[in-house]
Amino acid sequence: MRASPMRAGCPGTREPHFCAVMRHREPPISTQRRRTKVRSRYHTCYYAAAMRRRGSRGSSILEALGTIAFIGIGVGGFAVNSVSLTRIDKTADSVTAATALAQQQLEALRALPLGAAQLSPGVYSDPANPLRADGSGGGVFQRSWTVSGNDTPRAGLRTVTVRVSWTDSQPHSTRVAAYVRCSTIPCP
Repeated sequence: MRASPMRAGCPGTREPHFCAVMRHREPPISTQRRRTKVRSRYHTCYYAAAMRRRGSRGSSILEALGTIAFIGIGVGGFAVNSVSLTRIDKTADSVTAATALAQQQLEALRALPLGAAQLSPGVYSDPANPLRADGSGGGVFQRSWTVSGNDTPRAGLRTVTVRVSWTDSQPHSTRVAAYVRCSTIPCP
């Protein structure tokens, strides 16, 4: 049997819809079970069609605003995290550069001959201050070193502590220390 184009058909086909066919027939009265089964088919189909009609209206403005707010909060969280991670990465680079500058100066002081003037007790500042990460002038790092008094911590030794400080968003400093021998024991 062919359906006319004006009748409601199943979506995407030219067959008459099941509900339309069932509407024009009386359900068989033979048993309660059969009658319930036929009615349930009719009601299921009717409610499914009603749900399709409701869902085809689109989304509301409140749903759209809720989605935009949810996405905005997520993107804002990522933006805050990326700024924080960038700051932490820059600080880590500065700590690495400062430690390298301190270690470089400490090795230069340990390579001096015994009894050199720069190894006598006192506080010294690098003449090239402020330093860049590569040790050249014109940067943000300030390098200084302190040579302890004679025979500290033991006879014939002095403690050399190199300090490198810098300021980015807040002041930072790093220290490296080592022992150097005196020219004679005990130190003069």
